[in-house]
Amino acid sequence: EFDRTAKTLSTKWSHPTQDLSSNVTGSSVFDFEGDGASEVVYNDECYSRVFKGSDGTVLLEIPNSTATIHEYPVIADVNGDNHTEYVVVANDINHLNLSVTCASEDGGVYTPKHGVFVYGDPANKWVRTRKIWNEHAYHITNINGDGTLPKPEDISWGPSGLNNYRVSSQGKGVFNAPDLSVGLAVSTKPCPGGLQLNARVANNGSLGVPAGIKVDFYLGTNASGLFLGEKMTTGALLPGASEVVSLTFTIAGHTAPFQFFVTVDGAEVDGGTSAGTVDECNEGNNSGGADGISCPTVR
Repeated sequence: EFDRTAKTLSTKWSHPTQDLSSNVTGSSVFDFEGDGASEVVYNDECYSRVFKGSDGTVLLEIPNSTATIHEYPVIADVNGDNHTEYVVVANDINHLNLSVTCASEDGGVYTPKHGVFVYGDPANKWVRTRKIWNEHAYHITNINGDGTLPKPEDISWGPSGLNNYRVSSQGKGVFNAPDLSVGLAVSTKPCPGGLQLNARVANNGSLGVPAGIKVDFYLGTNASGLFLGEKMTTGALLPGASEVVSLTFTIAGHTAPFQFFVTVDGAEVDGGTSAGTVDECNEGNNSGGADGISCPTVR
């Protein structure tokens, strides 16, 4: 940690590693959660770990055997799906030739492996990043997003630059997250026997969400009303995209005019402040409604 007043460096935190063979390996840095505080990513002979940047807490630990020569973990969107992946290489040369052993953190048997391994968050909650990481000394200004070389390269350090190293771009701002909203329109096309409830789910945030986000429909003005059914979005919603999810309401047994209520991502039971399966930058706009609805009178 650098003390600007005293102009001295001190240890902010440390964590033990197993590494008898390191040559020119390194670490990378990335703000996975978009909270403005970056995490540190490092791989020793046995494990690849993600550390909380502020205090060194281990946030993720993956068994990953390696001789720690030149490699280090890379954070990039490797398949162009607008979701971030965690890329590490593994080998078992030390374990086979030098009899290096690793202790299993869960008490089981540690099994060395080799290959290239790509990991992602199952819920796609990691903030977005670039699709390129071109060299061991990677820094954002040394390569354009399309793979071409900048001429000349912008200065990466100092007050006018990004002042980072082995940190990839995370778009505009650090608080990159989805923001799901929903509005409700009612079609009288199925009248006189029913009404079609059309919920438009939109992503107003800066991070995409996968398919399968639940949309719940109710009769009444809130989620305490009669539950009518649940539908799912069928496609991924990238920032700015929307999808209409529909449910047919059967009128028999109910008296018009009707009031309908809809929620997205299940975050309405306490007034829209609880997170559902998607961590959003705004959980307060996950519901919508329509009232005074009835079939047209035929004369």
